[in-house]
Amino acid sequence: MRSFNEPVLNGADASANQNSIIVDCQNLHLASCHVIMSGTAAGIVKLQASNDEPTTGLPPANFVDISGATVSVSAAGQFLIPKLDICYKYLRAVYTFTSGTGTVTAKIHMIGY
Repeated sequence: MRSFNEPVLNGADASANQNSIIVDCQNLHLASCHVIMSGTAAGIVKLQASNDEPTTGLPPANFVDISGATVSVSAAGQFLIPKLDICYKYLRAVYTFTSGTGTVTAKIHMIGY
């Protein structure tokens, strides 16, 4: 069984838009995302997917929002994007800033074969 359980945004500045690292999710079939906010920041965290074939040495360029994989975050707290089925080549988390200051951490957990 293959699994992934890592912070893809780790204490990132929540007073600006952030794109996480890109995760290779081939052979992974289920995912969820645990978001931890500090401070007074507010915004939206969503998961995006890509099936691009990246050019050698370059990351995939085209990402699309995964329907239903979005959570509004406000002030300090913990938020969850619940389990979803995935069948994508790459995955990333995106934080879109609305207001305030603080940090954002997004931990993606995925399992598969």
